[in-house]
Amino acid sequence: MNLRNLIKNMENLEQAYSKGDFKTCELLGEGIVQKCTDLTKTKLIYIESLIYNTKVNDAINFISTKVTENEKQSNIMFIYFMALALYYDGKYENDLRFFKLHG
Repeated sequence: MNLRNLIKNMENLEQAYSKGDFKTCELLGEGIVQKCTDLTKTKLIYIESLIYNTKVNDAINFISTKVTENEKQSNIMFIYFMALALYYDGKYENDLRFFKLHG
């Protein structure tokens, strides 16, 4: 993916997100975060899309492995999405453990 395609995909991601098209957001977001690992806003949109598309295990895995501790500490939305995904997955005890680590 070259820079021009990346910019176009990011614009398309923003448009899809503003329309609530989480299927498109998931597809575009996945490609973008694979190439650019430091785009916090894109990571958040991708995670939210996974949750809306009932892929909570994928969201949990992504947050656990691809989101840095610094990002988790500097943006509360990562904590919120992790808690939401754990809740939807029925893993309440993991939810409490996660909050103890990051609270």
